Amino acid sequence: RNIMKKAIKLKREKYEKDGPDDTLICEMFEGNQFTDDEIVDQTTTLFFAGIDTTGHLLAAIMYVFGHHPEYQTKMINEFRDKMKCNFDITIDNLKDENLPFVNAIIQETLRLYNPAIGLFMRQCIKDTTLGKFKIEKGTILYLSPYVSTQNPTYFENPEVYDPSRWINNEKQEE
Repeated sequence: RNIMKKAIKLKREKYEKDGPDDTLICEMFEGNQFTDDEIVDQTTTLFFAGIDTTGHLLAAIMYVFGHHPEYQTKMINEFRDKMKCNFDITIDNLKDENLPFVNAIIQETLRLYNPAIGLFMRQCIKDTTLGKFKIEKGTILYLSPYVSTQNPTYFENPEVYDPSRWINNEKQEE
């Protein structure tokens, strides 16, 4: 918490000296809607939420590799082939098109072992139609990532871990 307080203090000083930039923290400074303690609380929550979900994803990938060592080998080989043993890894050479199998492993792991378990609630802001269903303004909708990703309408054999479904598969992009 103290580290975050120092970071917010430095950001506020820069904000007051140079004006706003396009960060969420500067948005929170605008109009003094939040105290620095409230900003610290919110940024700490976001920070740890990111760590938790990333840690969950990495643990799930390790679990998959334990059950499918052939995927681990294929992923390592893709890194070696595409990176040509260049350890100057940048965002550009980590793009999906450069490492399609690595991306497929990540996508399939998120599909089957999504860290965002539970339900998301959304309130309909206007009368609308979703498929054959009419939804009135004010209706609360509950969305489940797990149920969506286990639907055989969208994922053939949804209970099977299959990263190949994410490589050159137009149905997933629809």
